[in-house]
Amino acid sequence: MRILPSILISLYLVACGEDPKNLDSNAGDTGEDSGVVVGADVDGDGWSETDGDCNDADDAIFPGAEELCDGIDNNCNASIDEGYNDG
Repeated sequence: MRILPSILISLYLVACGEDPKNLDSNAGDTGEDSGVVVGADVDGDGWSETDGDCNDADDAIFPGAEELCDGIDNNCNASIDEGYNDG
């Protein structure tokens, strides 16, 4: 009966690989924690990428922000400079 526990442990190690709680969600993960919390508001504008912030590195860009004529989608609606004339 000692063989059965050994087989189960071996199967667990092969099937599970690395401990998932030590990995972040980035592709090509090395097992090191990046320090970025998924769903966190990185730039402090009140919106995270999970909430729809299309550039969480810039606190002036978030859903509902005023659209500026600057060649950037400031309000994260997939349109650039809407409301401004070309030229």
